[in-house]
Amino acid sequence: NNNININNNNKNNINLPPYVYHPDYTCPWPSKHRFPMWKFKDIYDISKERGLVSDNNIFRPVEDPPDEWFLAVHDEDYYRGVVTGTLEDSAERRIGFRGEMQQEAWIRRTVLECAGTVKTVELALRHGIAANFAGGTHHAYQSFGSGFTVLNDLAISARWA
Repeated sequence: NNNININNNNKNNINLPPYVYHPDYTCPWPSKHRFPMWKFKDIYDISKERGLVSDNNIFRPVEDPPDEWFLAVHDEDYYRGVVTGTLEDSAERRIGFRGEMQQEAWIRRTVLECAGTVKTVELALRHGIAANFAGGTHHAYQSFGSGFTVLNDLAISARWA
């Protein structure tokens, strides 16, 4: 049965789909950076304010996903460079996060975003629908990132969910 069966208390008295969110999807970020890192928290807050999110339909990703998830779809040298904050400047520039990729909080949010998409796929398979407040990072290739995409959460989820 793929019907959503989650009890929610909300203004519209409807069943709501499961959502995946982690507060660490947003990390400290330069206010003038062209990537709006704060959007993840803002969208979550607005959704909660409007009654779309409650304790009954919000889920968290795995806190420490295994390296195996990432290594199944990404080159090991590239992945290790991401999680240790040691990618070359040219690789950071191609991604669009030049100068920010060494932050521990940024590395954590990038990994959590992928774990959140895996969780979202698991929930969608169980309930028929689900959404992640981050994710959809499909511009990363096996051995490099681009377009503000570091790790390909969609490929990881297709492999592991």
